[in-house]
Formats: sequence, C-alpha cells, structure tokens
Amino acid sequence: MHARPKAAAVATLLLTSLFGVTACGDASSTRGSSDAIQIGLITPVDTSSNSYDDAVSGTRAAVAAINTAGGVNGKKLELDFCNEKTDPNAAAACARKAESGDQIATVGLFSTNMQSVLPQFKTLPNIAPFALTPAEIACPTCYTFDSFSMGAFMSAADLASQAGVKSATIVTFDVPVSHEVQEATKRQMEAAGITVADVIYVPPTTSDLSSYAQKVKEIGHEGLLPMVTAQGAYSLLQALRQIDFQPTLITNDNQVPPANIAKLGDFIEGARLGLAVPPVSAADKIPGVKKFVADMKAAEEAGDKNAADRSALAMHCWLAVYAVAEIAKGVDGDVNRRSFTDALKSAKDVGLQGILPPWTPTAKSPKRVPPGMVQPLVYFGVVENGVLVLSNDDPWDLSQKKFVPTS
Repeated sequence: MHARPKAAAVATLLLTSLFGVTACGDASSTRGSSDAIQIGLITPVDTSSNSYDDAVSGTRAAVAAINTAGGVNGKKLELDFCNEKTDPNAAAACARKAESGDQIATVGLFSTNMQSVLPQFKTLPNIAPFALTPAEIACPTCYTFDSFSMGAFMSAADLASQAGVKSATIVTFDVPVSHEVQEATKRQMEAAGITVADVIYVPPTTSDLSSYAQKVKEIGHEGLLPMVTAQGAYSLLQALRQIDFQPTLITNDNQVPPANIAKLGDFIEGARLGLAVPPVSAADKIPGVKKFVADMKAAEEAGDKNAADRSALAMHCWLAVYAVAEIAKGVDGDVNRRSFTDALKSAKDVGLQGILPPWTPTAKSPKRVPPGMVQPLVYFGVVENGVLVLSNDDPWDLSQKKFVPTS
C-alpha cells in the first residue's frame, strides 16, 4: 500500500480525481532533436498518492500514430513529459521549464497542483487542461475543447432526473475544494427537484470508507453521489454491497473507472455516469473512439503496458495531441511557439475526430456555463451488463439542457 498523502496534497489531488527521470522528463521521452516539434505533458506518476500513467500513455499513443502517418508537415512530434510528483515545488519547476523551453504547447495538463503550474505559463498555450474549477479553465493561456470533470459534476442533476431519482446522498471529503464543488452540485440537484437533505463529510486522509456506508444506508436516499477519489468510491461501494444497500449511483468515470466497474459487477448495474468523452464501448458508433482504441492497442503492442487502460483521461490527452497537430499543420513556415499560438488564435472548426464537435479555440462560452468552457458537452453513460455504454449517442449540452449532435 502507498502511504497516505498529507491533507494539503489530498486537497489538490481532489481537483483532478473528482473529476531515467529527472524533475522533468522520463527515460522514454524523446527530446533533443532540432528537427522536431515539441509538445509537453505535466502530470504525476509513481507517487505515494496517485499515478496518472494513462494520461502519459494516451499522449504517447497519439504522438506515435501521428509520426507514423508522416508527422506534422514532415516533422516529427516529440513529447517532453514532466513528472510533477504531486509536489507543488516540482509542479512549478515543470511549468517553468516548459515555459522557458521549446514546446509549442502543453496538452492535457493533469496536475494536482494547478495553483503552482498556471501562474508560470506566460506564453505557452495550455491545450485541454483536465480541470475542475473555473479558475483552471479561464487562465489567459488555457484553451479547452471539452467539459472535463467540472462538466460531469454539473450534469449530476440532469443524470439523476433522467434516471428518475428523487432523493440523493452526497459523500465528499471535508476540505474546502470539495465543499465548493459539493455545494454547487447540491444547489443544482435541489433546483431540479431532487432532495439532497444530507451530506456526509469524510476526513481527507480517509482511504477506507466502510464506516460511512452505514450512514448512507441509514439516510436511505435512493441515489448516491460520491465526490471522493476513485479508491474512496470503490471502498464505499464495496461496503454498501456488504450491508446489502444498493442506491442508484450518480457519478462520473473518474470516480468509477472501467476497472472498478468490472470489479463491482452487478452491484452498480444501472449506474449513471457523466462523461467528458465517450466510453470505448462506443467504438462501433464513433470513428474517433475506434481510432483511439487502435492507437492505444498499437502502443500496447509496442511495449507500453499502461496503454491497456483505455480511460477517459487517456482519450482526453490523445485527442488534445491530434488537435494540436491539426492546428500546427496549418502553419505556413516554421512551427514554433509564436507561429503556433498565432494559428491557434485564428483557428476555426478544428476537427476532434467526431468525438466532439469541431472546435474554435477562441470561441465565447455559452450562457450558464463558466468562462472558458466553450463546448459544455457531457455524454451520458449507463452501466449495462457490467459495461459502460452510452445512454444517448449524442452529448448533453449543459447550456441548452438538451442533446446535440457532434456534426
């Protein structure tokens, strides 16, 4: 077992879990070629609290596939990966190095220390940060194309309503950031006519939530919304199964990733999940998902064991690389940070593999969503026969409160 993180580290970790290595780089990153286009990724791996190897694998899989297909205008992409180690000082060092280096952009930022990273970015475009709070998407260099964990939590009321849930219990860690997200979610659910009279707060260093399962049963609400870590949600659901109480689960795939869906089996049959990107079960419906699966399979066969995890985070990072490559291909002349930034700011209808609608990076955010969330779309999934599948082929638009096509 890994050691438990300190309370401060847990608080920042919740921002992302709710929704030869030096301080930067690793042994398999290819860096140093003068005839290549460099992109960056900052995320923690191999730490005492969590590891997002799937983010790294998704990014690498896209880089490899693009290079195999000829690269960007004949030049190869390079990935400069920096392990922020869930350490704010290491995170800031990663960001400073990226800002002062040759990267044209960073993609899929999944830092547990956003407050240490974002202030360092002055000129470096931050493409598709995997963020939870409004401040993390409204930064001057941030450009988002999906709704990330924030959108998944914002859709909880719509998910619950469509599932016919009339009352729900929220279980959340007792730290300020969790209070902020929980309070917003509770307001939205109550506005939709769903009773949320009880919130269960859990100390932030708690990994075993079995003692809280009895409280959930005693309250007796028909729905359950966990807002903890994936490990915490799994512990809570396992304990509920042991005491034979099975509420309708309203959550997202960061709280209950595919591996845990398989482990929990029949107990979470019918669970409703909000998803920033479609599940891999949609590969037969959405060509971009099929391409993602193929790229990850190729990466796995090439030796990346972590590429077997076809997670939402992996797909998010994979898609960010393809978006960057498409924009970079439109640059006339040398692709560097300045020319790429100019192309980024003028880009319109950047293709997102059919997974999401074409993206205009500088588009204005619609009404009723946070600034910076230019495509407030959430796919709705349901667990059927132990598999997460789409309950509707089109994503739900949080601003319009309706399903919309991606093309």
